[in-house]
Amino acid sequence: MAFYWLWTLLYVVGRCFNPTSGEVLSPELKDEVNMFVNDVLACRKISGLTLAVVKSEETWIKGYGKADMALDRAVDADTQFLIGSLTKAFTALAIGMLLKESTKGYNWDTPVVDILGDNYRFIDNQRTSFTTIKDLLTHRTPMANPDIVGFSGYPMESSRRQELCKRLRFIPEKLPFRDRWFYNNFAYMYVGCIIEKLAGQSWEEVIKTRLLEPIGMTSTHVEMDNIFQLPNIALPYYHGNNTILNGNKEIYKLSPLEPAGSILSNGKDMVKWAKFLLKKGVTDTGQSLVTEDIIDEMMATHIDVGSFGLDISKPKFPVSETITGYGHAWFQAVYRGYRRVDHSGGVVSYVSRIWLFNEMEAAIFMSVNMGGNDISLIQKSILYFLSDKLLNLDPWLNTTTACSYPAPWMDPKNRTINTLPDIGKEPKTSHIIRANTEVTYGVTSRLEHPVMEVSR
Repeated sequence: MAFYWLWTLLYVVGRCFNPTSGEVLSPELKDEVNMFVNDVLACRKISGLTLAVVKSEETWIKGYGKADMALDRAVDADTQFLIGSLTKAFTALAIGMLLKESTKGYNWDTPVVDILGDNYRFIDNQRTSFTTIKDLLTHRTPMANPDIVGFSGYPMESSRRQELCKRLRFIPEKLPFRDRWFYNNFAYMYVGCIIEKLAGQSWEEVIKTRLLEPIGMTSTHVEMDNIFQLPNIALPYYHGNNTILNGNKEIYKLSPLEPAGSILSNGKDMVKWAKFLLKKGVTDTGQSLVTEDIIDEMMATHIDVGSFGLDISKPKFPVSETITGYGHAWFQAVYRGYRRVDHSGGVVSYVSRIWLFNEMEAAIFMSVNMGGNDISLIQKSILYFLSDKLLNLDPWLNTTTACSYPAPWMDPKNRTINTLPDIGKEPKTSHIIRANTEVTYGVTSRLEHPVMEVSR
């Protein structure tokens, strides 16, 4: 009798986590995930999201909520979302491929001035002489990051990317060179300029021909022009007055900062990307596009990021998550004892995340079309739950706590988030805009008219 019950238990567990159908999620687990996600969407008032899972060779993709609320168009596996800074991993991989092919001995530690020439300079001689490709990829320059330039009305479409890269010498220092990690989107635009120099093609052409096409990512776009004319794009929304409001479509243009965050993709294509990374550069057709050492270098820890994000640790929380560092467009972390590499990407109302558990041959991609202060926490509550299921762990979140997270373990109104090195507490949005604008007035005036000083 004891043997019978043991056999029954093993059968049930096997059905849940190792389905014989070859699907990444068993029917029982699909139902559980669907209920969890739908409950979170309802309680958190989220317009829509796409969720994609990879486990070994198997994939599962599911859309939830609405891509277009006015037309009642649902999110499905083909619905496209802007993935923001997940673009950086494509840029990092492309420069790795070109360095590998270099006939001049260029590598990660080559000073960028040796590749681009003396017309490409930074704010001081030290950065100009010693900044390497690795410094740019790992955010250790560290220069100010006036992101508002991308959306402030500056006529960037009239400036070629190479010209803007030459004028980055006017961006001021934020911290001493290589002192600490400091996130910077302009650094990846600069890598885009290096890619164009080495390849003799635009960054857009390199990404399309060297990565997207061979991997089979046929629904992925690298330009943001006219994206809202696509028939199955998720429209942008945001929280306001305790309701869901329409986002402004006019602000979605990053030119010429595309190498830092312009890619538009969907669940079907992103599982191809995740599988390609898990297989160390091998496509679904068996084609090897890069050597394993390039992938390993990208996902290795090159700099400590310090305390970053919400501190998930015992005894305050029932589990622990530790961010251990940053590589080339990838964070390294340990979640409940399992190594994870991940990144997030945000472009106003589009927020995306990808988590890779390489040793477990598992990955999760998620994107939402909703802006708001708590979107990151909402996303992570779903990712934690699904990660626990993929890792055969007991989930520490349920539909009740996912709707209140980080409560009951932490009061959401009094939470402290460790952000960039010199920012102790989560700043108000108005403070961020004001701080960036103060930098932007000086930088943009010089980018357009480098001999003219403009003061407020």
